[in-house]
Amino acid sequence: MPSGCKLIQQIKSFGLAAAEAAVTVDYQTALVAMAIHPFVPSDTAAKQIFDEMLEAHQEDLPQFFQKQAAVLITRFY
Repeated sequence: MPSGCKLIQQIKSFGLAAAEAAVTVDYQTALVAMAIHPFVPSDTAAKQIFDEMLEAHQEDLPQFFQKQAAVLITRFY
């Protein structure tokens, strides 16, 4: 497959995973989406970028923080 087609396929996969993460408000799915993006060099970088993005936009993305708190409470009990 030509490299241009691979890039398009990779970006399409990113878009699908990002949309699923947005709908499900799932941190792991969002992290996978970030790691799939061709401009993100590694899984470690994906986690760092995504965590910093969440922190910077916490006010605009409260659902991610509410869900994380609920998961932590559930795991505690």
